[in-house]
Amino acid sequence: MMINRRWMGLSCSLLCVLSFAASAAPDADDGVGLLYMLCEPFGSYGVNLWNNFERLGWDVIPAGTHTLIQRCNTMTTDVTAEVIVDGPVALDGYDILAIAPTKGTHRSVSNPAADLRESAAALGSIRQANEQGLTLYAGCSSFLALADAGVLEGMSVVRSSKYATECFQADANCSSGSKTQPPIVDENIVTGTNQRYFALEIPEFIQQSLDRLDTFDPALDLLRLSECGLASSDIEGAGAVTAANAYGTGLSDLAYDVCSFEDGFVVAGQTYGGAAGNADALVIRFGPDAKVIWARTLGGPGRDTARSICATTDGGLAVVGLTTSAGEGADDVLVFKLSSDGELLWKRTHGGAGVDAGFAICEAANGDLLITGMTHGEGIDFSAISLLRLDRGGAEMWSSVYDGALHERGHGVVEREDGSILVAGGSSSPTQSNYDMIYTTFTSGGESEGVVRCGTGVYDIGEDVVLAANGDVVVVGSGDTGNSSGDPNNALISRITPDGQRLWLELQGERSSFDYGQGIVELASGDLVICGATTGYVTGRNDVWFFSLTEGGSDLWQQTFGADVDNEWANALCQIADGRVVSVGWTRSHGAGSHDVLVMILDPALMR
Repeated sequence: MMINRRWMGLSCSLLCVLSFAASAAPDADDGVGLLYMLCEPFGSYGVNLWNNFERLGWDVIPAGTHTLIQRCNTMTTDVTAEVIVDGPVALDGYDILAIAPTKGTHRSVSNPAADLRESAAALGSIRQANEQGLTLYAGCSSFLALADAGVLEGMSVVRSSKYATECFQADANCSSGSKTQPPIVDENIVTGTNQRYFALEIPEFIQQSLDRLDTFDPALDLLRLSECGLASSDIEGAGAVTAANAYGTGLSDLAYDVCSFEDGFVVAGQTYGGAAGNADALVIRFGPDAKVIWARTLGGPGRDTARSICATTDGGLAVVGLTTSAGEGADDVLVFKLSSDGELLWKRTHGGAGVDAGFAICEAANGDLLITGMTHGEGIDFSAISLLRLDRGGAEMWSSVYDGALHERGHGVVEREDGSILVAGGSSSPTQSNYDMIYTTFTSGGESEGVVRCGTGVYDIGEDVVLAANGDVVVVGSGDTGNSSGDPNNALISRITPDGQRLWLELQGERSSFDYGQGIVELASGDLVICGATTGYVTGRNDVWFFSLTEGGSDLWQQTFGADVDNEWANALCQIADGRVVSVGWTRSHGAGSHDVLVMILDPALMR
C-alpha cells in the first residue's frame, strides 16, 4: 500500500488516536508504504537506508516517540517525525515497519534504542505490525526493539555478537553478523548487521519478504504489454535546466535510465500505476520537443521493473531489469525489446533458482546485447557480477560471472573497440574488507580478465561507466571516506587509462552532506557531466545535483535542482541529437503521486 503525503496531509494526532484494529493487511499492489521508526540518536547509516528505500519508489514516513529526533553526530541533522508514537498507531497503508539503526553496536552505550525499547506504544506498534503481517526490519542495535517486543520467537535472525544473550532470551535462531553474513529473511522478519556495508542489499532483502505475499505460479505469458496514461506537470527551469516536467500515474513512478533515440529520447523505469498491479516496467518515448509520443508498461502479477535501456541499430529499443512474475528463481533478469512504435517484439527471462537481476544493457558492435547485474546462482557463496551476451532475438549466447571472495554487483557495461567488455560496479573481494568501486574486464567470449580498483577503498561503489573519446575509462559512483572524516558520502569520479592506470580520482560534495553520483556523459569538448543527488544540510530531503569536470578532473560547474519541499533524485543522463543533455529520475515535490518520473532538459552552453 502507499501513503501519499501530498494527498493525505498526515496528522500525527489523528494517527495516534486510531485503534490498531482499524488497520488493514499489507498489499503492495498500489505501492509500498514504509513506517520508519527512528531511534535517538539518529545516525548516518539510517540516512543511507532512507535514501535507498526511496530509490525503490517506496513512500517513507519517519516516526518517533517524540517530534524532534536528535542526531548522533554532525553528519546528519535532527529529524522531525511525521508520526508520533505515543499511543496506538494506525498501520493502514503501510507494508513495512523498519527501525533505523542507532548508535550503540560498536560503542560503549549502555542502553541503545532506549526511546523505543522503553515505550509501550512503540513496542505495541511493533507487535501489531507483526500480527498484521507487515514486514519488520531492524539491524545492529535496533534489533533489540524487535526482541523486546517479543516478535522473534522461533525466527531465524542475524545479530551483532554483542547481543548474543538478548537474542537467546528472545528464543530466536541466531546467527552472528559479519560481512560474510548477509541480511536474513524469515517470512516477515528481516534482520541485518553491517548496515553501511549492506546499504544496497538491505532494501532488496526487505523486498524479498514483501514478495512472500504473492500467490501465483511465475510464467512468461503473465507479462503483458499495456498502454500507460500519464499526467504531466510543468516545472520551472533554473540555471542550465531549461525545462523540466513530472510524469505520473497517481501512484509511484520512477525513471532509472534514459537513452537518445532518433531525434528524441526514451526513458525506462517502473510504475505502480500500470495495468497489472504491483510494480510494472515502464518505458516512455519522447520527441525532440520533450513531449510524450507513447508510454508502455510490461508487467504481471509480481514485481517487474526496467533498470536500463539502449537503442539498437535495427531501430528498436532493448530493455533490461528484473521480474518475479516469470522465470525460475526469486528474481530473474527480465529483458525485452520494443519497436520504435512501442510494440513488443520479444521478451525473455534469464536466471536460475536464486536471485538474478539486470542493471545495465548496451548493444555490441555486431548487434548483440550485453547485460550486467548480479547473481546469487548455483555455486556462488554470496553474490557475483553477472554478464550475459544475447543475440538480436534475445537468445543467450553465453553467460559469465566475476565471483570474488565476498560480494559483487555490476551497474554499468560498455564494449571497447577491440570487442572486450567493461563492467563497472562494486566488489568487496579485492581487499576482502569493504566495498570498492571497481571495473572488471571480460573478453568478447566472456572470459574474466581481471579487476581494476578505482575508488577510495573505504565504502564505495560504481554506478555508471563511459568510454572517453581517447579510450580512457571513466567510472562514477558514490562512497564515504570513513566516519572519522565527518563526510558521510561523496560522489566519486575516477579516470583510468586503457591499460588500467589511474589518472585521477575526484571526490565531490559538501562536508556533512550525503552526495551521490549516478550517471555520466562525455561532451564533444571532453568535459564530463555527472548527475546525482545531494541532501545538502537537511536530513531526509534530497535535491537533484549536477556538476561537470574537465578531462583532467578540474571543477567546471555545478548546480542543484529541487523545490525545497520534498525529495528529488537524478539517476541517469544522455546527450540527444541536437546536443542538449537529458537527465531523468524522480520527484516527490511535483506531480500526481508519491513519486513521479522527473525529466530535465539541460543546455551544455549554460554549464559554466
